[in-house]
Amino acid sequence: MTEFRKILLIQLRRLGDVLMTTPAIRQLHQAMPDAEITFLTEAPSEQLLQYNPHLSEVWLLPRKMTWEESFNFLKQLRQMRFDCVIDFFGNPRSAFISRLSGAPTRVALIFEEELGTTLTLFLSRMGSATQLPINSNYWKL
Repeated sequence: MTEFRKILLIQLRRLGDVLMTTPAIRQLHQAMPDAEITFLTEAPSEQLLQYNPHLSEVWLLPRKMTWEESFNFLKQLRQMRFDCVIDFFGNPRSAFISRLSGAPTRVALIFEEELGTTLTLFLSRMGSATQLPINSNYWKL
């Protein structure tokens, strides 16, 4: 297994979906106890994660930003030098953030194959031979 030092997890919206990532956070931390794990989300989801002992940081992405604020946010994100991004949200906005993070390894659960150009690995939510439910994919990361 590849050891990553700095990992960024992304799930921007939907409180329930953010909550459903917590088993994956725990498993990731157990597999890589020395890694710094940062979670990027939007309000009010950060409240679910702020006391999670398996996370190093929780970043809040403002829903409305000027171009300058967006540029500065992405610049700050890139300066973190993440080794890996895991995008649980899997939409164009989160894929864009993943790509601009500068992480050499970018993984996502996606519906749209077009997002694949922003990623290095992806798991399709449309199912596989075993027809796993969407949330089952969180456990396999």
